[in-house]
Amino acid sequence: MRKNLELPRSEWIKALSRIKRSDLVEQVQGLAKDWLIKPVSPPQSGLGALKLKESTLSEAFFLGEFPLSSVWIEITTQSGQVVQGAANVMHDDIEYAETLAICDAVLAEELVGFDLVAALLDEGQRLFEERESARRKILSSTRVDFSLLEDALDTNDEPGYQASDRKEEASNVAS
Repeated sequence: MRKNLELPRSEWIKALSRIKRSDLVEQVQGLAKDWLIKPVSPPQSGLGALKLKESTLSEAFFLGEFPLSSVWIEITTQSGQVVQGAANVMHDDIEYAETLAICDAVLAEELVGFDLVAALLDEGQRLFEERESARRKILSSTRVDFSLLEDALDTNDEPGYQASDRKEEASNVAS
């Protein structure tokens, strides 16, 4: 029986990343202590480069670098079940990325510990939503209505009054 998760798989890592690192590693590594975990590809940690195309000439350029860890693992459980999990994380910590890859496998294949990891996923999503709500609140309080500025400029537009007159007034004030 497939248990329903609120989030699509593509958002699991984002939500789990909100959980305090030490708590996540402790709980998940304890869960996986009796499993055989081996890499499908070598774990990597380093810098990723953000490459963009310039809009006028379509030339590529690098906007910047960011820390990146990538882990793809295969887990063999005590019952002999073989599953895979993976994680790409903007963090330079392979142990953390491996922990997230274990979570990915547990959630995808409903391994032993599914309820624990699902609870961590729910907690992470709650923390993510709280932060996003606070960000939206800050963003809404900092909006500027530029139409009011436009109305203020229009009051100086008298018949015969031109933009060059504004420049002249500004230079007179500056002197």
